[in-house]
Amino acid sequence: MHDTINSVWKTHPSRPNELLEKDGYYISYNPNTNNCPFTQFGQRLGIGEGEEGEETAMYGSDGKWRILKGDFRKEYERCKTENECLAMYESNKNKRGDWSSSDV
Repeated sequence: MHDTINSVWKTHPSRPNELLEKDGYYISYNPNTNNCPFTQFGQRLGIGEGEEGEETAMYGSDGKWRILKGDFRKEYERCKTENECLAMYESNKNKRGDWSSSDV
């Protein structure tokens, strides 16, 4: 299991993810998406081929997923508000994951 980088991150009770709970939204870090049932299912359907690896996902108060390929925990920790998290996502959108909501 990947160690948490800061005590504010909590280990998900049934998945290998770490969670950072914020006010009305949260951030999820997955150290290995190849172990994720959604990735395995998508690969069987031909979606997200070769997408295994680390990812950091923001689930916003708008109900949309913003997923970045890689470990962005430190960047999200620095954000004080949801708007700062959204700006951080936008500035790294070139690393957008295939499972992000389609309209973000």
